[in-house]
Amino acid sequence: RRQIFGLWFFAHAIGWWAKMLMLRDLWTCLVYSTVFELIELTLQCLVPEFQECWWDSVILDWLVANLLIGMNLGMLTQRVLNWPALNWAQDHPWMFKLKLARFAKALTPSSWIEYNWNPDNDPVSLVLNAVIWMLMCVGEVNSFFLINIFQLPRDHAFNVLRQVFFC
Repeated sequence: RRQIFGLWFFAHAIGWWAKMLMLRDLWTCLVYSTVFELIELTLQCLVPEFQECWWDSVILDWLVANLLIGMNLGMLTQRVLNWPALNWAQDHPWMFKLKLARFAKALTPSSWIEYNWNPDNDPVSLVLNAVIWMLMCVGEVNSFFLINIFQLPRDHAFNVLRQVFFC
């Protein structure tokens, strides 16, 4: 009961809701969530917050907080908002003005189309996807390292404000 109503459970659920809104792909989020849980297992000797029971990591974190609550709420939010499509595949590099116009249009809600993205379309998409994962992993692990380096309590305002700012 303490784990379900604890700070980290809500942080997992809210974090994966936000990641689902950013990445907009369930399978990408599932793989990334699995990778991050493996990173937690690997870094247990350095970060005390990562030292947890197997069922806490697998069932509460990965299955319940990440998948069932966070990612599903993210998918529901996407459906309600009918998010625009993001093209992660390689475009024609000679069309800089077109890319700039499309980028500006992506920031405005002028047209909403259904999202359909497959990172296996081409190698560039796959590499960009991997770079996004690595940057997000470094950012998340950094949060825990900062807590330990500065010896801050888990519920310190710095932690919450930093996560909200980077989200």
